[in-house]
Amino acid sequence: MFRLSPDCIIVSVKEGEWENPDLTVLLERAGQRPYLPVVIVRRDEGKEGRLKGYELGADDVITTPAADELFVRVRRLIEKKTKNR
Repeated sequence: MFRLSPDCIIVSVKEGEWENPDLTVLLERAGQRPYLPVVIVRRDEGKEGRLKGYELGADDVITTPAADELFVRVRRLIEKKTKNR
C-alpha cells in the first residue's frame, strides 16, 4: 500500500481490534513517512475509543454517526499534506 504513495489512509476498526497487530504496524509505518494522514472510522464507543485511536497515532477518529463528514475531513487533511510538500 505504501508503494502507491497514498495521500490519506482510511481504516475501519471494529470493536476489540485496537490491539490488532496489523493496525499497529500500519500506524507505525505511516508515522515514519512525511505527513501521511490516517483516519480511523468506527462505531461510536464514546470518548475512550476516540482517545485510544489518537494514542495509537491516528490523525482523526470518526464515528459512524459522523461518517458523513468523512469526505470534508479527508479533503482537509489532504490539503494540509499538500501545503507541507
